[in-house]
Amino acid sequence: MNAATVEHVRDLRLSVHPLISRDGRHDVVVANRGHSPALLTLATEEGGALATRVVVVEPRDEVRVGLVIAGGPRFVGRRPRPHRVAVWADVEGAPDRLEAAALYFQAPLRWKPGAAAVAAVVTGVTAVLISIALNAGRSPEPPMVAPKSEPVPSNCAPFAGAGAGAVDVEIESFTYCPSTIMVAAGTEVTWRNGDLAAHSATAEGVFDTGLLRQGRAAVVRFDRPGTYPYFCTLHPAMRGTVVVTA
Repeated sequence: MNAATVEHVRDLRLSVHPLISRDGRHDVVVANRGHSPALLTLATEEGGALATRVVVVEPRDEVRVGLVIAGGPRFVGRRPRPHRVAVWADVEGAPDRLEAAALYFQAPLRWKPGAAAVAAVVTGVTAVLISIALNAGRSPEPPMVAPKSEPVPSNCAPFAGAGAGAVDVEIESFTYCPSTIMVAAGTEVTWRNGDLAAHSATAEGVFDTGLLRQGRAAVVRFDRPGTYPYFCTLHPAMRGTVVVTA
């Protein structure tokens, strides 16, 4: 009788929780669904408190590592500033790396007029006047273009297929779930907002659900084939795509 051979199974999963945070605190979770221990080297983008860390995850187990994100220089404004949190893990003996991402909204400083603020304004105006005087006669430099916000990563399952002429897209944790759908012409797509915050699904010049508060929904019928990327007018980092086939 021949002995049974058990093949080596590698099944590792990397995720970041919560998907979106306000204080920059996240947990990196590594789950090992395989049959043997896994040695991983975790790393994050520049700015994270977790620079590099080696972890061992036993079979059918998971490891949770705390992560604090340094959003960037403080700023004065009215809206939070999004920062993408990217984490990856190099697995010993595997050619490919695991990747996961999340989002952190950095709160702005509030403007408080006072002697210090007035002095800062005067100093700033003086610096501008000096700069104008020094650069008089030089050819102007091209204007700086503000970088576009990174899309909010989604941890939801990929689109499984359209139903009988109708598809639902859930809005949760500041993401569209699923973020990309493929439907036939004539399909009605319903966006349902489960977040506390209001959101929209907007493709300029094509369709717009308007602002949807928690528990509200909107339906859009797609009759013309094409690819329609859309976003949230209040949170531009939220992105989705509707692909309509003939």
